[in-house]
Amino acid sequence: MKLIALVAVAVLVDGTRTTINPGEEVTGLNPVDAAELKRIGAVQDEDEALANDKATASAEAKANREFAQMRKSVQASTAAIEAK
Repeated sequence: MKLIALVAVAVLVDGTRTTINPGEEVTGLNPVDAAELKRIGAVQDEDEALANDKATASAEAKANREFAQMRKSVQASTAAIEAK
C-alpha cells in the first residue's frame, strides 16, 4: 500500500509531529490511522487507485464494444427494412 497525501497532513510518526505535503508519500502510519486518513479523503492509496483506473478502462472498453455491436445490428435491421 502506497499512500499519497492529497492535502497537507499533520501526523505523529515515531512520536514526532510531521507534516506531509500534498503529493508526498505518507509512511510510518499505523493501520488504523492510515484507514481513517483514507476514509476522510486526506490520502489516496496509489495501488488501489491504479486498480480502479484499470477496472474503469476495462468496463469502458467493454461498453464501447457492446455499443459498436448493437449499432451494427440496428444498422443492419434498418437497411433490411429500407430495402423492402
